[in-house]
Amino acid sequence: MMRFRYILFILLISSSIFAQKTKTPQLREVSEDDGIAVIIKHLPSWEQVQSNAKLIDNAKDLRKLYPNSSLVDLVKFDGGTEGVSADYEQGKLLLIEFTNPQLAAESDETFKQFLTSTPQSEQISYRRIGNYAAFVFNSPNEATANGLLDQIEYQKVVRWLGEDPYWYAKAEKAYLNTTGDMLLSTMLAVVGGIGGAVLLGGGFGFLIYYLRKRRRTGAFAFSDAGGLTRLNLDELSDGIPNKLLGK
Repeated sequence: MMRFRYILFILLISSSIFAQKTKTPQLREVSEDDGIAVIIKHLPSWEQVQSNAKLIDNAKDLRKLYPNSSLVDLVKFDGGTEGVSADYEQGKLLLIEFTNPQLAAESDETFKQFLTSTPQSEQISYRRIGNYAAFVFNSPNEATANGLLDQIEYQKVVRWLGEDPYWYAKAEKAYLNTTGDMLLSTMLAVVGGIGGAVLLGGGFGFLIYYLRKRRRTGAFAFSDAGGLTRLNLDELSDGIPNKLLGK
């Protein structure tokens, strides 16, 4: 009898632990490169705010971060919905990512109706961006909040389980981009080479001309005309004493 109670007690403890683990969401997407949650990298200037960013996967944690806002009570963490909160100079940004467009659209309507019908004691700016619901709290004005929201881009990678049906279009696009870059690089290299050759050749030629002219100017003219008149055809006799010219 005691053995049976002991086994039953162990089973109850194991079931409770299993139930707690199943309540904890394990759907958070993590970058394979550095182990950072992908949603953090979707924040504007995420490297600067990474240290103060808070990941959220349940309503209780969200309420702790925004205790004075009743809007956050409308966020439903169903089917792997998760979020992140970070502080900026423009305000406090809350980014909620839904797992599909249907949840995002339904939540979008709920948020808009709430913001339209309920007066707020604080400045809240909201925008749906793809499957994101982005909020800016305590922003000085709407323009400042919109500037922060404009920096958010919905980034989602679609992976095909089988062969990608769009592989040919992607390969063609990559080929065109590569070919265009190669042609541009070739043209720049040719133009740069010609320009460099012209400048280098011109500079080198001018240097040789200058050195030869300087040496020729300092040289004495020679004449063995025997007192005859000499034509200064090579312009080397100007300024030379007459006795050196045989005059």
